[in-house]
Amino acid sequence: MYERFVLALYFLAGVSTLFVALAWRRRDSPGGTPLVLFHVALAVGAFTYARDVAATSLSSQVLYWQVATVAQGVVAISWLYAALQFANFDRSLTRRIVGLLALDPLLVAVGFLLPGMRLLELPAAGTMGSLLHATEAQITPLFLVHMGTILVTALAGTTVLIQLFVRSRHLYRTQAAAVLVAGLAPWTVALTQRYFLQVPEDATIFAWGISGVALAAGLYTFKTLTRSRRLTRPSSRPWATGL
Repeated sequence: MYERFVLALYFLAGVSTLFVALAWRRRDSPGGTPLVLFHVALAVGAFTYARDVAATSLSSQVLYWQVATVAQGVVAISWLYAALQFANFDRSLTRRIVGLLALDPLLVAVGFLLPGMRLLELPAAGTMGSLLHATEAQITPLFLVHMGTILVTALAGTTVLIQLFVRSRHLYRTQAAAVLVAGLAPWTVALTQRYFLQVPEDATIFAWGISGVALAAGLYTFKTLTRSRRLTRPSSRPWATGL
């Protein structure tokens, strides 16, 4: 079971690396730059998560788990920012909120470097499977704060994408499907794993991958969306730019 999970993580890392190049080509489009960062972080997170699961040395697992945890925060924040840019919510207030949330991966990284700060009570030795799910490992309040930030970010991004899907009349079918999949994928996979699947590790990382691919599909049709909005707006309201 672990072998298949690790192979799937390596595959996700490869796919995310490919989408880094695809998103880079549209980095000047709304959502382009955040998607580049998203797929870079997802590729790093998937690879280091795979190494955490496969390694049995405690020192190696600690290093890989720390990098994967920081990457997890970057994935969530960049995903939210891409969603905000897609929905034309990239304003000064939202940028400040995203900037505040972006402190999470930075503080987590700093916390790993400080000897007195712990996000996880480590077991005595390495074990097969992720260090996070080791029998002797215990989550600290700091790690709960980190997970709370991820949850708030995911809720905000999903809300933005669902509002875009519901309120916009100018989404083409491909764009509408991409927006809907991007918004619902994290929760669908999480609930499926919780109630139906028997997976030895956390499969929600694949949900982020599905959502990222969907957003990239929307990115490649965003110029069409922009033209549609210009063509369908009444000429008497040339200043109207909202969805």
